[in-house]
Amino acid sequence: MFIEAVKIRILAKSGNKYGRYLNFLVDNEISEVNMIFGRNTLGKSTLIESIVYGLNGEAIYGKKQREIINFKLLLRKFMDEKLEHAEIYLQLQSNGKRVVVLRDAVDNNEPVIVFKNVSLEKHDTGMTLDERAIEKDFYKINKDKNIVGNATYQEFLFSFLGMEPIRKVSEDLEGNTESKDERLIFYIQNLLPLFVVPQEAWTDIQATNPKYEIADIKKTAFEFLLDLSNADVAKYRHSLEYYNSQLRQKVNSLKDLQEVMQLLSHVESKQIDEEIRDKKFKVIDFQDKISELEKGNRVVDNVLKEIRSKYRHMTMVAKRHEESIEVLEAEISQYQYYITKIESDVEKNDKLKTAKKLIGILPINTCPRCLNHITIQEKEELSSGCCDLCGSELQNVNNTVQTLQYLLDELKDFKRLKEKKEEAKKEIVNKLFLARLELKELKKQWIVMKTN
Repeated sequence: MFIEAVKIRILAKSGNKYGRYLNFLVDNEISEVNMIFGRNTLGKSTLIESIVYGLNGEAIYGKKQREIINFKLLLRKFMDEKLEHAEIYLQLQSNGKRVVVLRDAVDNNEPVIVFKNVSLEKHDTGMTLDERAIEKDFYKINKDKNIVGNATYQEFLFSFLGMEPIRKVSEDLEGNTESKDERLIFYIQNLLPLFVVPQEAWTDIQATNPKYEIADIKKTAFEFLLDLSNADVAKYRHSLEYYNSQLRQKVNSLKDLQEVMQLLSHVESKQIDEEIRDKKFKVIDFQDKISELEKGNRVVDNVLKEIRSKYRHMTMVAKRHEESIEVLEAEISQYQYYITKIESDVEKNDKLKTAKKLIGILPINTCPRCLNHITIQEKEELSSGCCDLCGSELQNVNNTVQTLQYLLDELKDFKRLKEKKEEAKKEIVNKLFLARLELKELKKQWIVMKTN
């Protein structure tokens, strides 16, 4: 597949239009190698991120995936405009077929429109493409649950590439194994990291998304792209794991059924005789014990032996509970340390904001936060991109917001973990109390039996 052209179309609330159109064809022929270069802040990363987003590959950016291209921030920061709408257009060609895909760049859940047998021009919009295209289709980003035949944009891209993606295997009501309409377990985003390296650093797609059901995802992606004979190994390995799981379930069910059958009835008379003989031995054993009890022989010893056994067992249980409590207390103490540290960092962040109130009182000429000359401006830091303390333009607005939000998220997680550990400790403390209570009762019984 080749990306022949890309267009970014941005509409501001003022009615002004922004964007970029690039055609990678040379004399209407495919150029297999293209280089994009330029100074910083010219939009190279935004262009690459737009192409990735247009191909539904935003998952390679991890937690940032929902806003890998923030046109709202770009308009406000560089044009002092408010965003109304934004779209990404990609002209793709594969195996002699050409399409133009249109994806909404504001709502990433909006369906993708695919215009067939048409070329992307500089001034095109969705309306002009619709007028020229011979055919168009709509594809949802996410598959609707329990709806058969609901093709997604991912599935269209695989079919356009001429690849059959790996799907989850399951059984129908009649026990037939199939995967035709099951969900995908190998995605377009598994292919993109082989060619697109995020500017921040190389991020392993397997590490970023550890919930994938295919091992060694990069190796599988290479085999898919190169059409190697091993490309089907991942699919067959997944099917084998599924069959093994089904086999284990059926074997366990068969064992359970056999045990039930043995309890309900005996197949052979030999088993009946063995059962009768066992019962006779048990009857004789009970008769001997009854005789000993009637004669009063070793009654006290037997009772004391049973008390000693219970006492040893409860002592071990109590010891395990005490050890568990020690471990939980150490973990709770560690979580409390992190919580205190994070609350201190949040408090420091808040103190920077309150420092503005002291500017009119204290002889401060330089902002302690950004080291610029202080000029009071009554503007919100987040909306203006300026320092809330001195009014000067911030070098990086996102860092301030992301740091505080990160601290608050971490604080919430540590508090939640601490509460879970405290609940677990409370439960074990109750069990330890009951164990010690039973030990005390057994000790009393022991003293009574010894004195008698």
